[in-house]
Amino acid sequence: MARFHDVDGDGVAELIVGSDYWDDYWPNGLEWNDEGYRAYDDAGLWLGGPLRGFLYAFKNKPGGPPEQALRFFEQLYRVERQARDKKPEDGETRADSIRRFRQ
Repeated sequence: MARFHDVDGDGVAELIVGSDYWDDYWPNGLEWNDEGYRAYDDAGLWLGGPLRGFLYAFKNKPGGPPEQALRFFEQLYRVERQARDKKPEDGETRADSIRRFRQ
């Protein structure tokens, strides 16, 4: 998600970008609808990692909006969509497939 907002009050909007990171969240690389998925252990403790989110603020310099940053994130999201839509190879988890695709 990306939005423009005047963070520092100078009348020029900065680019604010939020992203999430789910790779550690799903236990054993399995998602809730995968065979063998188990969210909690016998003691009731969560087996996965925490959800992570990141917020980036790009200071707008006089002379125009940060179009280069927007193009960068458009490319990044396009690669992430392609990685998400790619079918894993036999015996490969979705997380491993995405990681391999990003290389």
